[in-house]
Amino acid sequence: MRPDEIVAYTEALARIAASGGGPKALAAHLAQTAGGGVLLEDANWRHLTSAGSATIPASARNVVESGAPGRAQRVNAGNAGVGWLSLFGDDRAADSEILLRLTAAAIGVELARDGVSLRGHAGNFWESLLNHTFQDAAVARDEAAARGIALASQYLVIVLEVEEGPPAEIRALVTDAFRSSHGEVGSIER
Repeated sequence: MRPDEIVAYTEALARIAASGGGPKALAAHLAQTAGGGVLLEDANWRHLTSAGSATIPASARNVVESGAPGRAQRVNAGNAGVGWLSLFGDDRAADSEILLRLTAAAIGVELARDGVSLRGHAGNFWESLLNHTFQDAAVARDEAAARGIALASQYLVIVLEVEEGPPAEIRALVTDAFRSSHGEVGSIER
């Protein structure tokens, strides 16, 4: 692609986003421009939208994990991976890579605008982990990575039963007592 074509494509993405088209319209624009099929999935490989005429698999997970045909690009909102944008059936390798990256960035902005805070994403992960909602360790690791959480090899869990005192004060005491320059302290109230 020539620089002026890249600028025109990026301007089109900005117009779509500004007009409220959202991720679905952005994916459709990529499919039309690249001449392939597009699949947008969330960080858990769940289908969000698809577009285009090329054959699209049920999930792009194989593209990422085993190098199956197609191209996949991580969709990020800040430092957190919030999904995957994949392109299938195109034959312009260099051009499609640029288009895929630009579209993934625009979709990341849209998803960040619509989503909850990254801290909320992390909190939801820990709640899910404590509630045993993950089928296996690999799924838990994938979910943590998608939310920007670097899992440690060891954790210390402390359970406190307190009958008196505001939760904010108790949280502050625990955080101060276990603060470290080598790790994080988090708290979950139930």
